[in-house]
Amino acid sequence: MCSSSAGSAGPGPRGPSVAVLVELEWNALAGGHLKCWERFAEAAARLGSGAGGSERRGDGAPAGAGVDLTVYVLGGRERVEPLSPRVRFVVLRPVISSAPLAP
Repeated sequence: MCSSSAGSAGPGPRGPSVAVLVELEWNALAGGHLKCWERFAEAAARLGSGAGGSERRGDGAPAGAGVDLTVYVLGGRERVEPLSPRVRFVVLRPVISSAPLAP
C-alpha cells in the first residue's frame, strides 16, 4: 500500500479529465486501435451531452457532466477536431516519422 500526503486526487465536480496519446496517424486508412479511441470519444461525447440544469448525479456532479477527453493523434497538419465541448481530437504533426522509410 502506498500513502501520500498530497490528499486524494479524485475527479473534480465536472467529472474526470483524461488525455490519451495515440502515436498513429489519424486518416481514412486508420486501423483498429484508432477506431477504438474514436468509439470511446463518441461515447464520451454522448455521455456529457445531457441537459445538466440543476439536476445532480449520485456523486454530486451535474447531470450533464461526463469525462473531459482529449485524444492526441498524428496527422499532416495541426488542428483540433471537437466532438463536443468536453471531447476533442488534437492532431499533431510528427516530429520524427518512419514514413520516409516506407516503400
